[in-house]
Parts: sequence; C-alpha cells; structure tokens
Amino acid sequence: SALVSVAQHGVTVRVKYDAKSYEWKGMTVAIGYLKKRGVQCTPVQMTGKYAKMHHKFMIIDRKRVLTGSYNYTSAGSTENYENLVLIKSAQIAKAFAAEFERIKDR
Repeated sequence: SALVSVAQHGVTVRVKYDAKSYEWKGMTVAIGYLKKRGVQCTPVQMTGKYAKMHHKFMIIDRKRVLTGSYNYTSAGSTENYENLVLIKSAQIAKAFAAEFERIKDR
C-alpha cells in the first residue's frame, strides 16, 4: 500500500481508528498489516451508544487534504457510491492537523 511504502521510506504515517471497528476481521487484518510495516496506528475509544469515529481524512505534506465519505476499503473503491475531495491549502491542512491531534478517547 502507499501508506506502507512511504512509512518504509522514513515518512511518519499515523492512523487513528475507532476501536470498536477493530472487532471486524477486515479491520484487524488491515491494522495488523500497517503496524508490522511501521505505520503508527492508534485506537480511539468512543463511548456512547451511537458514538463513532467517522472522520475520513488524510493530510499530505502539510499542504493537501483528502476528505470525504470515501471508505478506504475494496468495497469503497469498487461497489459503493463515495466521494473524495482533494484540497490544496496549507491553511486548511493545518486545521485538519489540529483536528487530528484533538481526537482523543471519548
């Protein structure tokens, strides 16, 4: 995967994911794969009956943001109706980075 490739070339790659989703076999396999290859993966414990970690965004080189409904899964790329927007703005990337750091267990 592209995330693994850049991580193995010394780029810091960090992923936060909903700890509840780790119960799904596909997520367990994916997170294990990333961790073994140098990607920092952090579960976020969501409390509340319907609480979800529903953010889907990627910050690239502190200058670009990919965000949208897109699920980074095979179904997301082949079966679902999804959207993904590329924003080229260091200012917006900084705001998304602040949100990434703000995300903690809740």
